Amino acid sequence: MVYYHSHDMVLRFNNAPTGNYTDDVGSKTTFRVLNSQVVTKREFNFPEDPLYKNISILIWDPANYSSTLEEWYQHPDFPLFPVYKKLLEQQSDADVHLLKPQVLWELWGVLQDSSPYRLRRNPPSSGFIGVWFSMHRCRRVRVFEYVPSTRATRRCHYHASRDDTACTLGAWHPLAQEKALAERMRDNSDLDVFQRGFIDIPGVQTVTCTD
Repeated sequence: MVYYHSHDMVLRFNNAPTGNYTDDVGSKTTFRVLNSQVVTKREFNFPEDPLYKNISILIWDPANYSSTLEEWYQHPDFPLFPVYKKLLEQQSDADVHLLKPQVLWELWGVLQDSSPYRLRRNPPSSGFIGVWFSMHRCRRVRVFEYVPSTRATRRCHYHASRDDTACTLGAWHPLAQEKALAERMRDNSDLDVFQRGFIDIPGVQTVTCTD
C-alpha cells in the first residue's frame, strides 16, 4: 500500500481522476500537467470541472520545432490562449502556467542524445514533462507504472477501458526512449520496479557532477 498523502507533492496528468480509484491512486493532488487538448476540448470541461480546481497546473502545447514564440502564439496546435486568458481574468490568483515550447524540444534533445537510434521529432509526453518538472523540485521522485511492471495491461489509462498498446510503447511521443531513460536514472530495486510497479529517481539537487 502506497500512502500518497505522505508525499509533499502529488503530480497527476491530464484528466486522470481520483474519485472511485482512491484505493489504488490516492486522493491527494497538488499539481497537474495538462496538454492543450484537455484545456480546449469541450469534453474535458476545463476549467469548470472540480478536477482542475485548487491545484497548480502546467499547460503545454507542441509548437513546431523551429517556431518562435510569436509563431506559436499565432498558430498553436490547439487554441489555448483565449482559454488561458479567460481563466486568469476570472481567477487572477490561479496558479496556472504555460510551458515555453523550447523546453519541450530541449527535453526531446535529451532523449535523442541518450538514444542509440534516431527519434522522430515529436514532443515528449506529459509523463516525461512531469518527471523533468518533479526532478527539479524534489529530492526524490517516485513514478508509478511509468516503466511497465508485471501488472502491465493493454489498457491505455487506468480510468478508461479502451485498449491501446501505443500508450505504453509510443506511437507519437517518444515513449520507448522516455521509459528507457527513466529506467536508467532510477536507483531502486528491480523488485520495486517490476513487481511493485514504481521507480525512484534522485532529484537534480542531489546529483553531483564532475568533469
